[in-house]
Amino acid sequence: MGCQHARSQPSFTRAAVDSAEYARAIAASASDALVSFLRVELEVANTMLDAAAATSNGELRARRRDLAHAAHDEVARRLTADAPLPGVTLDVRAELSFQLALVQGRLDSLD
Repeated sequence: MGCQHARSQPSFTRAAVDSAEYARAIAASASDALVSFLRVELEVANTMLDAAAATSNGELRARRRDLAHAAHDEVARRLTADAPLPGVTLDVRAELSFQLALVQGRLDSLD
């Protein structure tokens, strides 16, 4: 004789809580991905600036500087005061802004 287990159906309240938790998890994941993306862009900018400084080829130097500038501009665009960065703490925003200022200084020194 088989034993039948009654499956409990989630209540509307449980489903709403699960949805809210899921939405928070998705938002946190999106925030983490954005911060990672911005850090990678800053790393790309610094790498391109290192490469630009290491070459004597003017055309190659200009191309690498342009790539560094594009990465800088992407981060700057996302860090503007008007840009919402949901889930990004003020400390992380300050760190990214500091790194961006360092890249800007390096770009200025290549001019």
